[in-house]
Amino acid sequence: MKSCRYFAAAAILALLTAPKASLAQSLQILRIPDASLIKYAITADGNVYLRNISDFDSTWLGCCQAYWIPLNTDSGKAMYSAILSAAMTHTPIFLYGPKTGGAVVQVGQF
Repeated sequence: MKSCRYFAAAAILALLTAPKASLAQSLQILRIPDASLIKYAITADGNVYLRNISDFDSTWLGCCQAYWIPLNTDSGKAMYSAILSAAMTHTPIFLYGPKTGGAVVQVGQF
């Protein structure tokens, strides 16, 4: 019984000290100098797909469905609205998301 407790404690300690892949480490900020240059497609699945992100930084994935903003959430609608607002005024916009593809998690002018 005592050895089981030691084994359990060792297993928990190993889990707590093991290196972890952090979500924050995999997310990157991309500055787009003029939001009106973003090409996008809105699809029936409720997403806005950003199609030409690699035009602004070639280390990001290319066309066509690697990055998206979900329009079925309030935050997704707000992010897309921010992009459209910046596009109307030809101002820069920043995207924060996974460089290797996935949902954009923040949009703004920060």
